[in-house]
Amino acid sequence: MSIFQTVLSAFAAFVTAFFLITAATTNNSKAIGITVIPAILLSWQCLLLTAFCFFLFFATSRIGNKVLRGLLFWVPVTTISVLGLSYVALVTYSLVWMHFRNS
Repeated sequence: MSIFQTVLSAFAAFVTAFFLITAATTNNSKAIGITVIPAILLSWQCLLLTAFCFFLFFATSRIGNKVLRGLLFWVPVTTISVLGLSYVALVTYSLVWMHFRNS
């Protein structure tokens, strides 16, 4: 279970950092292209925020009290992971749909 919690913490930290940096950089723009995603992922702000969020999630996954661990780790990490996977599925579906629509 420890490896699963660590991987889930890393994924949730990455998704959290990506969404926060994306929201901050695209505050007033009407649309962004898909080419901005690699620039956001490789920025130092995203990497630093990912490390900070991973530390927080990893620390909360080690809490001894089951109720606190459930509220502070499982609920946020599961929600963030589902949102991240939904975003990836939406982008993938959109790209595939646009590709086959023009074929």
